[in-house]
Amino acid sequence: MDTKRMIFCLLVAADPPNPTLSHPKTAIQDRPYTITCSVRHTCPSHVPKLTWSRGTADEVTEVHKEISLGYWEAQSILAIIPEEKDDHSDVTCTAEFNGQKTSSATLRLYVKRTENYNHIIIPTVAVIGTAVIFAVFCIFMVKRYKKRIAELQNQEGR
Repeated sequence: MDTKRMIFCLLVAADPPNPTLSHPKTAIQDRPYTITCSVRHTCPSHVPKLTWSRGTADEVTEVHKEISLGYWEAQSILAIIPEEKDDHSDVTCTAEFNGQKTSSATLRLYVKRTENYNHIIIPTVAVIGTAVIFAVFCIFMVKRYKKRIAELQNQEGR
């Protein structure tokens, strides 16, 4: 008689694992930036719920996959467009496991501002504009005085 035995191991941790955040080092103002929050788990029927401290449902994509025998990974990908006000702000991913146990990971955003040359362009244009107006005024005055001098010389020569 052939008897099959099934061995089942259940690994239960006292504290749930912390999520892992992966992201580009620097966020650039007004350009798309993605942060991936991932957490491993062993129970595919009770996938951890990943939530973000900011963002809307439209900005979040969720993925669940088996990574090896008996281990799964839940991922939540947050896609945002950082603004200047987001510099030095925190973004937190919280994983809620079966039994209402939670763990979280936090990322501090460092937003690099887009380059802006207005502080150079505006004064340069103002100086060039003023110089052109002054040059036109000087040319006009020189022509006027030359004409007046020619008129005076013609009156004396009669």
